[in-house]
Amino acid sequence: MFAVEIDVKGIPVISTFPWRIGIVLSMAFPQVMKDSDFEKAVEYVVSDQFFDEIELHIVSRELWDKVKPKLDERGIEVYAALQPHILREGLNLNSLNEDERRRSLKRLKELIEEAHARELKVVAICSGKDPGPDNRAKALEALKESIKELCEFSKERGIHVLLETFDRDHDKKLLLGPLEEAASLMREVRKSYSNVGLLWDLSHAPLLNEKPDDLFKYQDVLEHIHLGCAKRVDERLLDTHPVFYTPGAINDVHAVKKLISVLKSMNYQGIITLEVKPEEHQTSLEIVNAAKGVVMHAYQLYLRETLS
Repeated sequence: MFAVEIDVKGIPVISTFPWRIGIVLSMAFPQVMKDSDFEKAVEYVVSDQFFDEIELHIVSRELWDKVKPKLDERGIEVYAALQPHILREGLNLNSLNEDERRRSLKRLKELIEEAHARELKVVAICSGKDPGPDNRAKALEALKESIKELCEFSKERGIHVLLETFDRDHDKKLLLGPLEEAASLMREVRKSYSNVGLLWDLSHAPLLNEKPDDLFKYQDVLEHIHLGCAKRVDERLLDTHPVFYTPGAINDVHAVKKLISVLKSMNYQGIITLEVKPEEHQTSLEIVNAAKGVVMHAYQLYLRETLS
């Protein structure tokens, strides 16, 4: 959590950011996916009062036991980020091959069980590869059934499920995908389960041709926000999460200000999580501090615009 000060007609105004702030650890500190410097990275986040939440992939019990006391002492909220497992292991909850879909469900249930053993209350997932327009409707139906099964499994363990949308056409090329289709699926699942919601990532917006204003139509299912950038390389759009103002990065302080404005108008109650990744010439601390600075500046711009 943080606060900023601005001058309004000669009067200093101090305002606390209205939402809790988190960070995706495996993006900011990529080496932790190989169990390198995991404890050190967690300690850095815990020591920074800017952050209220941290999103962690499932690590060994040994590593978890080392960091849990520090997380508990600080009272920082921990979400289980299962997207890296899905992407790295090639899991596909919308596979039209029933054996593959069942294998993916089995693996996700194992990961959710691990999250439950660590007393985590939220897990984040994503869809599998887009099969193309001819098979998309069948894949969406398969995904719906998979998510319902995971919701039932998670509900028994007191766990909430977040579904993150990714691009369909440029880089990851996952089934979900566009907000409209993701929201429609969420509303269908919510007819049976309440422990599920959407995670929207500003980084993915340029790859989906979406903007913060689009969120107004889907605020009934929107529960979590990721904050970062896509990247343009020549004519390609990539989902590499460069920090703001890295060459090629798409999104800037004004895009973040716009998102803040939209979320405030919606009375959004969730968390905003930074998802930025260092490039070869950058360090983790450098990009984390840069992202923090952009969020603080964006909030100042929002306040000046609102209070002027």
